Amino acid sequence: MHDLDPTLDLYAVDHRGVGRSARLSCPAQEMESSEWGVSVSADEAEGCRDALVQTWGDDLAEFTTTAAALDLERLIEVTAESEKDIFVYGVSYGTYWAHRYLQVAPAQATAVILDSIAPPGETFVPYDSDFDQVGKDFMALCGADPLCSEKLGSDPWARLDELTVALESGHCPQLTATWGLDASSLPVVLASLLMSPVARTYFPALVYRSARCSPGDVAAIDQLLGVFFGGPQETSYYDALSSDGLFYNIALSELWPNASEHPTIEAIEAEQEGLHVTVGLTPRVAAVQDIWPVYQDDQYVADWADTGLPLLMMNGDLDPQTPIWVAEPAGENLNAANQQFVLVPRSAHCAANATPVAKPGDQPCGLTIMLSFLADPNVPADTSCIANIPVETFTGVPANNMYVFGTADLWENGAEKAQASPAPPALRRDIARTRRW
Repeated sequence: MHDLDPTLDLYAVDHRGVGRSARLSCPAQEMESSEWGVSVSADEAEGCRDALVQTWGDDLAEFTTTAAALDLERLIEVTAESEKDIFVYGVSYGTYWAHRYLQVAPAQATAVILDSIAPPGETFVPYDSDFDQVGKDFMALCGADPLCSEKLGSDPWARLDELTVALESGHCPQLTATWGLDASSLPVVLASLLMSPVARTYFPALVYRSARCSPGDVAAIDQLLGVFFGGPQETSYYDALSSDGLFYNIALSELWPNASEHPTIEAIEAEQEGLHVTVGLTPRVAAVQDIWPVYQDDQYVADWADTGLPLLMMNGDLDPQTPIWVAEPAGENLNAANQQFVLVPRSAHCAANATPVAKPGDQPCGLTIMLSFLADPNVPADTSCIANIPVETFTGVPANNMYVFGTADLWENGAEKAQASPAPPALRRDIARTRRW
């Protein structure tokens, strides 16, 4: 970023509870040898709760979004230099936090950017069904593409449905030999690939190859699973400054229905059975809904900020984590003259970084829009780059294809063998992101 604009000083702020000041830790549940390693499964959540209550008692209720927003307000107050503009940037849950900051400090910053928006009142209840719908939208693009429709027909989603039924009946048992890819795990793999414009290239081809199930396809799929899901994570949750205890604390308190409106586990499990693309987050949170000591909603939880600050709001229409229909109310409720909502076509989660580019190394349009806003937040951001966002292609980059599938062709098997060279940089970032997830 400094190379793009050397006048910008960038500060990354830690949310209270993730590490440097204090961390909500559950040592026994976060051991590398525990069920989910450093992450905390739903089955481990009760033990995690007990550890946190023993350590923090009633002070556990001080680890909230509002508290973190007040921390940010205070940090800016004591560090800001009078001659410099103050921009606040939030992405994903960071938009929920940045919006809360706007509620507690509606006039402090120069301007605020909300990228991939989690609005007030949002919950994790539809999280997995949203993934499924974005998967369906993406496969509709495949159906409209000459090459992709040649491989999967005009309704690729129907082909995925047929594949699921076939896998449930024992189709292609070779896929389970190394990685256990079957009807129950395929939706998680597809959801992981859907999270970025580089990785999602392999979504339709994985469906096609799984359905065909030739020896070459099985070898290619085995390599893909090893690339995206094999090997150790590059960083632990401790190194990444994260905390599943903090996640449960805020998610169950602010981003989940109150006790009287809890969804039933049976209803959620029934919905999961019909999803072709899911990360399984909704049932994970639901399994903890009756055991976590939630804190009470404050006056900010369901309301929109009353602020006249310049705002740039961006969201992609292929974002499975904060889908466009979840984000659009931000533009409807934060709509002063200097507040702008931008739909970034075909962007995945984090429009500044996950907008498709014509060739590796190009600057994403989402980042271009953000830099325009930073240059002068009092005029509309320049969105002209949207016209140059490339259409979705389903051929992949040969070097990426070789690394992921062992073949230069995304769809068909050749004589090539996977090279031992490192993954291309953009793909390497997506692999690291997938493994962390």
